[in-house]
Amino acid sequence: MSARDVVPTAGIPPRVSLLPPEIIATAHASALGRRLIVGVAGVLAVSLLAVAGFTVLASIAQDDLELAQSETAPLLKQQTAFTEASDLETLLGTVTAAQQYGAATEVNWADYLGLIATMMPAGMTLTNVSTLSAAPWQGAFAPAGPLRGESSASFQLEVTAASTAEVTAWTRALTALPGYADASLDTVSVADDSSVAPTVTAHVTLNVTAAAHSGRFAAPTPEQPEQPTDSPATEATATIPAAPVDQAGK
Repeated sequence: MSARDVVPTAGIPPRVSLLPPEIIATAHASALGRRLIVGVAGVLAVSLLAVAGFTVLASIAQDDLELAQSETAPLLKQQTAFTEASDLETLLGTVTAAQQYGAATEVNWADYLGLIATMMPAGMTLTNVSTLSAAPWQGAFAPAGPLRGESSASFQLEVTAASTAEVTAWTRALTALPGYADASLDTVSVADDSSVAPTVTAHVTLNVTAAAHSGRFAAPTPEQPEQPTDSPATEATATIPAAPVDQAGK
C-alpha cells in the first residue's frame, strides 16, 4: 500500500455493527413501509378534504342557481307578457295603417248628397245620382277641360226643376260645397205637356277634391279630432224617385 492510499482515521472512533445484514434490511423495510403508510394516509386525507370542499362549493353554487332561477322566472313571465303586448301593438298598427290607406279616398256620399240637397230651391227634385271616386293607389282624376281642375271624386246628378234658370242658379251655388272642384251643366231637356206646367230635366257633373274625403280613419290631430263615419264606397249608384213638382215654387 502506498502513502497515497492511506486514509487518515484520527479522531473517528471505530464502530462495528454486529447485527446480521438480514435484520438491518428488515428494519429499513419497516421504516420505508411506515413512511409509505403515512404518505398514503396524507394523500387520502387531502383528497377527502378536497372532495368535501368541492361538495360544499357545488352546494353553494346550486343554491345560487336556484335563487337566480327563482328571480328570473317572474322576469321571463313579464317579458312574455310584454312581447305579446308588443306583437298586439304591431298588429294594431298594421291594421290601422291598412284602414287609413284603404279609406284614404273615401267620400261620405250620404252626407255630401245631403249638403247638395239643402242647396236645392223649392220645387227642384234630385231624381238620380251616380258617384265615382279614385282608388287609394290612383292619383287624382285629370281635368276634363282647360278650365277645370283636378278631382278625386265626381257626382253625376239628374234633377228636375220648373225652369232652366233654377238649374243654372243651383249649379252656381254648388261652389260653396267643401272640396268643390268644378261643376258643369251637361244636358237640359224640357218636357212640355199641355196638361201640366213644363218640367226641365238636367244632368249636372260635380267634381270634388280630396277636401271632400271623409277622413274616417285618418290620424286625429289636436285641431281636428277623428270623427268616424259608417259610409263606405268608392263607387255607388242611387236612384231617387222623383217627387211631384211644386207648382207654387215656379
